Amino acid sequence: SGPTGVGKTTLGAHYMKEAAGRGDRSVIYSFDEHQHTFVRRCTQVGLPIREMLDSGHLMFEAVEPLAYDPDRFALKVRHEVETLGARVVMLDSLSGYQQSMRGESLQARVHALCRYLVNMGVTVLLVNEVNTIASPELQVSQYGISYLADAILLLRYMELEGELRKTVGMLKKRTGNFEKTLREFAMTGRGVQVGRPLSGLRGVLSGVPEILEGNRAHDVARAR
Repeated sequence: SGPTGVGKTTLGAHYMKEAAGRGDRSVIYSFDEHQHTFVRRCTQVGLPIREMLDSGHLMFEAVEPLAYDPDRFALKVRHEVETLGARVVMLDSLSGYQQSMRGESLQARVHALCRYLVNMGVTVLLVNEVNTIASPELQVSQYGISYLADAILLLRYMELEGELRKTVGMLKKRTGNFEKTLREFAMTGRGVQVGRPLSGLRGVLSGVPEILEGNRAHDVARAR
């Protein structure tokens, strides 16, 4: 979950890479971009997407939401799972998927699709875009579907020293404990880089954090 451009699709692609690397058939349904854009972006951060597509372990399909209704799309997903053996499915993004609803409830459709996939032993990644870049109120999803998730990863922007930074943190993990700190992260030519916990800041999720007394701005901003 995160605002536009923060790295949701690219981070999701890293998860898909790991699944495809194990030999599991992984499928990305993209409602937002074409394959050549996705491949170029992943190549820039060191992901061997082209090789996985060629091997058949990863399948990328650009879906035109206005050309599909929810039932037709569900049949497409069922074919991938029941006939071709897909084990990991990523929907990118929910806002694009919503365009195919034609007035139907997105919550009900996503609920039904996710329950079917989970019952079939398939791992589901949902990419959710929030409408706000920075806000004092934390919004995970405007669609009311966070209850479906076993884990929720938050990607957010923050403005610090006149520079736009990205942060990552885990909001929910249904089973087991998890790290509750927020960390700065970046997409580089060597992949995802995650920094040390942002312990010297307060209000990171608001987008405009405050530096706590006794912490120098340079030390906090450049922590890795």
